[in-house]
Amino acid sequence: EKQLGCWVSTQRTQYKLLLEGRPSQMTQERIDFLNKIDFDWDPRRIFTRVYDPNVARASDTPEGPNRNDRKWMQWYDELVKFK
Repeated sequence: EKQLGCWVSTQRTQYKLLLEGRPSQMTQERIDFLNKIDFDWDPRRIFTRVYDPNVARASDTPEGPNRNDRKWMQWYDELVKFK
């Protein structure tokens, strides 16, 4: 589960970057997937902002899945199994 924990941490980091308006790999689709399973974006309440679709909006991604999207979905599936 250590690898899954690292992946979860990366999602939180990418989300924080998005909220700060910095370059991020987080997409709206990924945010929606994680919200769907009640992902805890900030278990320690470090971040003060909560996701608001009107404030933080991930850029649209090109059509079709790429290698990173497939890998991301594999980790997402692992998280769903773990929960």
